[in-house]
Amino acid sequence: MSTFTNSKKRFAASLAVVALISVGLTSIPVAANAAPVCATVGKVTSCGGATTDGAKYAIQVPSNFNGTLFLYSHGYRYVMDIPGYSTAAVLANPIPGPTSSDYSDMTTIGTLLEEGYAVAGSTFPVLGWNTKEAIKTNVELIGVVKKKFTKTKKVIAWGESLGGYITQALAEKYPKLIDASGLMCPALGNVAAELATAGDFLWGLKTIFEPKLKGHAYSAGVPGMVEAGTDLALLKGLADKLKVSIATELATSKPSWPAGTPGATYLAAVPVRSVLLYLGLMAGIPTRSAHFDGVSGPGAEGSTTAFGFAAVGSPALAVLENGFNAAGLAVLGTYDVEKQSGGAFFDNTKTDYAKRVAVEKSVWNIALSGSAAITGIQTVLGTAAIAPRWAADPLGAYNFAKQIKHTGKLSHPTVTLTATEDAIVPEGNTQWLINKQKTAADKAKLLVLWNAPADAYTTFDATGTPVSSTPEANGTGHCNFTADQYLAVAHMLADAVESGGKLDTGAFRKYVVAVTDGISIEPRKGRMQKFYDK
Repeated sequence: MSTFTNSKKRFAASLAVVALISVGLTSIPVAANAAPVCATVGKVTSCGGATTDGAKYAIQVPSNFNGTLFLYSHGYRYVMDIPGYSTAAVLANPIPGPTSSDYSDMTTIGTLLEEGYAVAGSTFPVLGWNTKEAIKTNVELIGVVKKKFTKTKKVIAWGESLGGYITQALAEKYPKLIDASGLMCPALGNVAAELATAGDFLWGLKTIFEPKLKGHAYSAGVPGMVEAGTDLALLKGLADKLKVSIATELATSKPSWPAGTPGATYLAAVPVRSVLLYLGLMAGIPTRSAHFDGVSGPGAEGSTTAFGFAAVGSPALAVLENGFNAAGLAVLGTYDVEKQSGGAFFDNTKTDYAKRVAVEKSVWNIALSGSAAITGIQTVLGTAAIAPRWAADPLGAYNFAKQIKHTGKLSHPTVTLTATEDAIVPEGNTQWLINKQKTAADKAKLLVLWNAPADAYTTFDATGTPVSSTPEANGTGHCNFTADQYLAVAHMLADAVESGGKLDTGAFRKYVVAVTDGISIEPRKGRMQKFYDK
């Protein structure tokens, strides 16, 4: 019986954090491509070193190593330091691999080591969008592990966000180098999907609320960095103003526009909350967020107050919470990718935003303040003199198009973990991968674990004000997963590798889903699954 089969009985039990003694990479002077420096403490050997491109890595191997390595690729790291900017801090720090102190990550890694699996991960030689460089680093790191630990026979590559993108690209380019893939909150297809969603929303904010935003076509060098930083400050200020406006509107049932905004001139009779919701819908921003569930309201259940907040307040506040995370990504990600591409690449000159909400304008008619308000918003956004579109620079667009893209081909077992309310990486990314699997054999290689939040989770204080200081609801936010959910991915992949390369479709899969809160193999009914493959 395999090591993993033995561990199945322990999977539903409480997970204890084992003591991990990691090699401090910053404290070990290691030459690039030198042999890893290792130390064994207790039952774990920890190694550190650097690849030929200068990327620092960490490897941890337990004394009961079973021959299977989990190779982790981290998510996006911004190319500029944004101290004190909370959105950037959240986006820039998804679980960072085998040397993390995050409880969920430590639990995940500790459990895998305890079960006999090795773990490894690294930095990459450049920050930002770095798929090409990351693939090279990963290939070399696999070689380092296999040379140092010759018992290594199987490699499971997994990663989050951009790390998921890197993992899929690695699997497509080197299908014989790895044996299974785990894609958590993955960006897939091409990066245009994420930057289009965020860019559409950012363009809408500039047009309606904050004309000082630059948003794209940043200058080269330090001036461009200053422009991006200025945009972040403008977004922070705008978010605060819109929060006040929406609160005032909910209290008075009258539009409350921040002074000096273009919308105050063109859409004065339309509530700010309705315009913001429209921008979110046209960009594919989820209408449920970390603290707003779309069904809860203050007061007695079924009361006018409760229903009114749930119907018109909650979706707008969810877009405010989700959308400004996406807008922060748009600024920093756009600055980064424009620098790599040599010019502006985002282009919405031909985008039909009204078509984007052809269905949503009926579903959300009340929250959008009715058909006349919708028509007014669409008229403003469709008037070139008021809402000039953003055109791409030909060179920037050409170079951007040469970025590494996925084919969607799967050569081995692949498990995704996808939140249905992720504003940074919309669930449509995963739907794209599903749609690429045409034959029964292709479909058998893919297992999608959907992570959806509870039906209701918004809380209110004694005055009826929603409380936003509580932790993000699981199933919302970006890569906001529990240790059990990470382990569900890991255990399904390990089982597939140890079962001859086949994903379980029977009792074990059913068991894993049943004992892991917040996941299912069916997506939430009725959710948008937009993917802007430009």
